[in-house]
Amino acid sequence: MSKTLPQDWLWAYQKLRSLAVGRTSSAFLATLYHLRGDTGPFYCKGGLRKSRLVRKES
Repeated sequence: MSKTLPQDWLWAYQKLRSLAVGRTSSAFLATLYHLRGDTGPFYCKGGLRKSRLVRKES
């Protein structure tokens, strides 16, 4: 399991919001990122782009 940092959730939430993902979806995806280190695929920019946030192992 990935090491989680307290600021991971906030960073992921802000990144998702900057990609034009809605507030509710951003909160859910940021929680997945914080817990698993991976959001899984999601659509952003009005459904025009499919993206994914993944934490790098160090």
